Amino acid sequence: MPKILCSISTRGRYHTTLPLALQAIIHQTRPVDKLVIFDDNDEPKDMRKELIYSHYFQIMDAKGIPWEWRFAGKKGQHHNHQIANRLGFDWVWRIDDDAIPEPNVLENLAKYIDVPDGERIGAIGGSVFTMPCDTRPNNATGQIDLIDQEPNIQWGTIEKPRFVDHLHCTFLYRAGIHDYNTGLSRVAHREETLFTYGLHQRGYKVLAVPDAITWHLKNPQGG
Repeated sequence: MPKILCSISTRGRYHTTLPLALQAIIHQTRPVDKLVIFDDNDEPKDMRKELIYSHYFQIMDAKGIPWEWRFAGKKGQHHNHQIANRLGFDWVWRIDDDAIPEPNVLENLAKYIDVPDGERIGAIGGSVFTMPCDTRPNNATGQIDLIDQEPNIQWGTIEKPRFVDHLHCTFLYRAGIHDYNTGLSRVAHREETLFTYGLHQRGYKVLAVPDAITWHLKNPQGG
């Protein structure tokens, strides 16, 4: 089985959405092979000593899920995800710190790794519903040329696997073959789009797939 790292970069969400994201990762039906949390806060605190976090980490220890809390360089999440990209895992599951995946998300994304011609798959993403949300399918194509003319394909229900040019927010990707753009500002708008489109440009397939729903709480604080 390929080794899958889960990478979260967090800022300003210690006591809001980050614990919810961690809980969702803990209870995946296909456990991650490691979780790394990059603490990019301006005034970082050692949350490993906080009650709720210590309980989460004890649960991970009991379930055999390795984890690591890293104090990051305060340069933005694209720098942190680039570090995760090069940590030596086969695949990285990138999750925002305000995104809550349903329990079967990683299992259903990982199913597409071992399909015929799977060696050419570079990234796999499911639906990402942002509140208030519309869970109906949309007519998006996922083509980069239409990025400003249509909604993102992940914003609606995905009824069947679709090849697209790019993904956003959260997805599973083949590690170590393309780099994040670390020349962007700390805000790094659309860094996920740039990264997945870069995989597409390298000849790897980018997939939007059904039955892998993440609820994006889109916390206005932090990020």
